Amino acid sequence: MNKWIPITERLPERDGLYIVTFDGELAGQKEPFASTNYFENSQWDDDGDSVLAWMPLPKPYRPKDNKEKPAWGDWILGDFMKNSKGERL
Repeated sequence: MNKWIPITERLPERDGLYIVTFDGELAGQKEPFASTNYFENSQWDDDGDSVLAWMPLPKPYRPKDNKEKPAWGDWILGDFMKNSKGERL
Protein backbone atom coordinates (compact mmCIF):
# COMPACT_ATOMS: atom_id res chain seq x y z
CA MET A 1 0.00 0.00 0.00
CA ASN A 2 1.32 3.41 -0.91
CA LYS A 3 1.74 6.04 1.78
CA TRP A 4 1.51 9.82 1.54
CA ILE A 5 4.86 11.53 0.97
CA PRO A 6 5.01 15.15 2.20
CA ILE A 7 6.53 17.49 -0.40
CA THR A 8 8.88 18.72 2.33
CA GLU A 9 10.32 15.19 2.44
CA ARG A 10 10.80 14.70 -1.32
CA LEU A 11 9.28 15.22 -4.76
CA PRO A 12 8.62 12.62 -7.46
CA GLU A 13 11.63 11.56 -9.50
CA ARG A 14 9.66 11.31 -12.76
CA ASP A 15 7.12 13.43 -14.61
CA GLY A 16 3.63 11.98 -14.47
CA LEU A 17 0.21 11.87 -12.86
CA TYR A 18 0.06 11.40 -9.08
CA ILE A 19 -2.51 11.36 -6.28
CA VAL A 20 -2.01 14.52 -4.25
CA THR A 21 -3.41 16.30 -1.21
CA PHE A 22 -4.13 19.99 -1.84
CA ASP A 23 -4.38 22.56 0.93
CA GLY A 24 -7.75 23.59 -0.52
CA GLU A 25 -7.44 27.33 0.10
CA LEU A 26 -7.96 28.53 -3.48
CA ALA A 27 -10.81 26.08 -4.14
CA GLY A 28 -12.63 27.39 -1.06
CA GLN A 29 -12.30 24.10 0.79
CA LYS A 30 -12.12 24.33 4.56
CA GLU A 31 -9.93 21.24 4.77
CA PRO A 32 -7.28 19.63 2.55
CA PHE A 33 -8.64 17.38 -0.19
CA ALA A 34 -7.22 14.64 -2.41
CA SER A 35 -7.24 14.61 -6.20
CA THR A 36 -4.85 13.88 -9.05
CA ASN A 37 -2.24 16.28 -10.34
CA TYR A 38 0.48 16.31 -12.96
CA PHE A 39 4.14 16.73 -11.98
CA GLU A 40 6.36 18.02 -14.79
CA ASN A 41 9.76 19.72 -14.97
CA SER A 42 10.17 19.48 -11.19
CA GLN A 43 6.94 21.31 -10.39
CA TRP A 44 3.24 20.63 -9.79
CA ASP A 45 0.46 21.87 -12.04
CA ASP A 46 -1.46 23.03 -8.98
CA ASP A 47 -3.59 25.92 -10.30
CA GLY A 48 -2.96 27.90 -7.11
CA ASP A 49 -3.90 25.25 -4.54
CA SER A 50 -0.73 24.13 -2.83
CA VAL A 51 0.20 20.46 -2.94
CA LEU A 52 0.92 19.21 0.58
CA ALA A 53 1.70 15.54 -0.09
CA TRP A 54 1.67 13.01 -2.92
CA MET A 55 1.75 9.29 -3.71
CA PRO A 56 2.11 7.24 -6.90
CA LEU A 57 -1.02 5.97 -8.61
CA PRO A 58 -1.72 2.29 -7.89
CA LYS A 59 -1.15 -0.29 -10.60
CA PRO A 60 -4.26 -0.98 -12.73
CA TYR A 61 -6.57 -3.83 -11.77
CA ARG A 62 -5.90 -7.03 -13.70
CA PRO A 63 -8.52 -9.83 -13.71
CA LYS A 64 -7.27 -13.16 -12.35
CA ASP A 65 -8.98 -15.10 -15.13
CA ASN A 66 -11.25 -14.55 -18.11
CA LYS A 67 -14.37 -15.11 -15.97
CA GLU A 68 -13.90 -11.61 -14.55
CA LYS A 69 -13.39 -10.08 -17.99
CA PRO A 70 -16.25 -10.45 -20.50
CA ALA A 71 -15.39 -11.22 -24.10
CA TRP A 72 -15.52 -8.10 -26.26
CA GLY A 73 -18.57 -9.41 -28.12
CA ASP A 74 -20.47 -10.01 -24.89
CA TRP A 75 -19.48 -6.61 -23.60
CA ILE A 76 -20.17 -4.60 -26.77
CA LEU A 77 -23.14 -6.52 -28.14
CA GLY A 78 -24.56 -7.95 -24.90
CA ASP A 79 -27.72 -5.86 -24.62
CA PHE A 80 -28.33 -5.91 -28.36
CA MET A 81 -28.09 -9.69 -28.50
CA LYS A 82 -30.36 -10.08 -25.46
CA ASN A 83 -33.01 -7.86 -27.07
CA SER A 84 -32.82 -9.57 -30.45
CA LYS A 85 -32.94 -13.08 -28.88
CA GLY A 86 -29.64 -13.85 -30.56
CA GLU A 87 -31.09 -13.77 -34.06
CA ARG A 88 -28.97 -12.32 -36.82
CA LEU A 89 -30.42 -9.38 -38.70
